[in-house]
Amino acid sequence: MTIPVFIDNNVWDFVFEKSLDLCAELPRDQFSIYITREGELEIEGVGPELKAFIEDTIARCGVQTDALFGFDEDGTPPEKRRYRGFGEGGRWGHEEEGEFMKAFPVGPGDRPSGLKKKEGDRAVAARAFHAVVLTGEKKKQSGPQRKTAPLKAPLKAAYEQRWKVLYLEDYKASGQSLSAFIKAAWSSGTSRA
Repeated sequence: MTIPVFIDNNVWDFVFEKSLDLCAELPRDQFSIYITREGELEIEGVGPELKAFIEDTIARCGVQTDALFGFDEDGTPPEKRRYRGFGEGGRWGHEEEGEFMKAFPVGPGDRPSGLKKKEGDRAVAARAFHAVVLTGEKKKQSGPQRKTAPLKAPLKAAYEQRWKVLYLEDYKASGQSLSAFIKAAWSSGTSRA
């Protein structure tokens, strides 16, 4: 069995800047690499050089897009759809993923990618229930939580639930290879997979 790893969109900048070969860092016989459908939409908005690098990496490393089965809001153009239907490669979400996504409603207004505020973070954070999520978000200190409203940061909430959210800043400080860092987190005993 391979370790499922979701790449948050902000990780691509790091991989590109460091000229990391994701295929060598996370070999296919040990890791399955994914992006969310929302992450796929975010890629459309990056600069041409980074976009070409991402597309090449996706093709070479067999990065798969993980889309949930469901229905989009009325009027969503086909090229901006988040969900997949019958015969389109969607999968049933885990109950915990759905509950997590409901707890973090998206903000108003469309971004250039077509996503709403926090929509990409919410989607990738929900995957941390059953997979490793690698993010370039800054790790924020835990503080008191308000019981009347959900946290504003989905990745922080998933991390505080002891789901597998791994921060690039922790990876850089670890001195380990990326594969060793992810394997250590996967085997730490808090995985829900």
